[in-house]
Amino acid sequence: MYNLLINNEKQTKFPWRSLLRKGVLSGGRMQNLNTEKPAEGDMSMEWNTVYLRGKSNFENEVRHNLEHNGFRFMPGFSHEKGLTLYWIEDKRCLREFKKAIGSKTVFKYRLRFYNSIEEFVESKHNVSTLRLPSKSSI
Repeated sequence: MYNLLINNEKQTKFPWRSLLRKGVLSGGRMQNLNTEKPAEGDMSMEWNTVYLRGKSNFENEVRHNLEHNGFRFMPGFSHEKGLTLYWIEDKRCLREFKKAIGSKTVFKYRLRFYNSIEEFVESKHNVSTLRLPSKSSI
């Protein structure tokens, strides 16, 4: 459950429908694009979570590139240092997300993409247990 403060009202669930009625989330900013109430069929939108890890201070450039390319996303927050998360539309694939970020940024910051927190924890564990053989064993 998320506790959010929207229009000075505390919400216990993330209010996707009310956010979409009031405006469209785009590039991490609320933009009031729709002034009329959309049809009920247009309200169904699902989001996928993508976790990113990379060299330090990659977050600003990633966000700038996503906003510049007009890619619809919602930024998230992680307590883990060097890990950030984004919610992207389920209609968009990871390849489109990477293209919006840009190959130069991906390689510059050595970005790694994870579809779940379990993948991230597993990769972190595998890197920490991976050891090079010592000279005496060669």
